[in-house]
Amino acid sequence: MSMKEWETIQLYYACKLVAGYAFKSKDFGDYPDKVIKITHIVPPTVDMKNLTGVDLSQYERKKLIKYIAKQGDYVLAMTGATIGKMGRIEESEAYVNQRVLLFKNNPNVDKDYLFYVLQQNKFQQYILNHIDSESAQPNISAATVGKYEFLLPSLKIQNKIGKFLRLIDDKINVNNRINDNLAA
Repeated sequence: MSMKEWETIQLYYACKLVAGYAFKSKDFGDYPDKVIKITHIVPPTVDMKNLTGVDLSQYERKKLIKYIAKQGDYVLAMTGATIGKMGRIEESEAYVNQRVLLFKNNPNVDKDYLFYVLQQNKFQQYILNHIDSESAQPNISAATVGKYEFLLPSLKIQNKIGKFLRLIDDKINVNNRINDNLAA
C-alpha cells in the first residue's frame, strides 16, 4: 500500500475527544481520587506521581466516568502559554480537569500511531494557527482540534509504524534512566 492510498481523515473520526470537567477549586486537596491539570502534562507523558487530589463526595461519580483518563490515553493542553503540549498516560488513571482535552481511541486506529501523528510539528502548527481567541490567554476548542486532518493507512500499517516508534521511545527512556543512575 503506497501513501497515495492512505485516507485523509479528520481527528474526530479517529478518536473521541473529551474536554475535561470543571472541578471546583475548593474540592482540591489531599484526596485519593486524582485529577490531571495542564501543569501535569510533561511531554511526552503525564506526571502521574504529582497529581492533584479531589474530593468527589459532592459529585455524581456516574457523570464523571467519561472524564477518566486511563493507561494509554493521552491528553492535550487547551489553553495558556503551553497550549498544544501533549502527554500519554503511562500508568494508573485519573480524572481530566477543565482545559485539558482527553483522547479516547477508536478501536480501528492504533493508539501509538495516532499519538505519533499528533507529536509532529504539523499538528502543533495547526494548534497555533487555530487558536480560538487572541485574548491574554490563548484557547482552542475540542471541536477545532477535532477538525485536524491527517493521513491514515490501514490498521496493519498503523500497528507496524506505532510499534516501531514506541520501541524507539522505550529505548530512549531506558537510556535516560541509565544516564540518570550514572549521574547520581
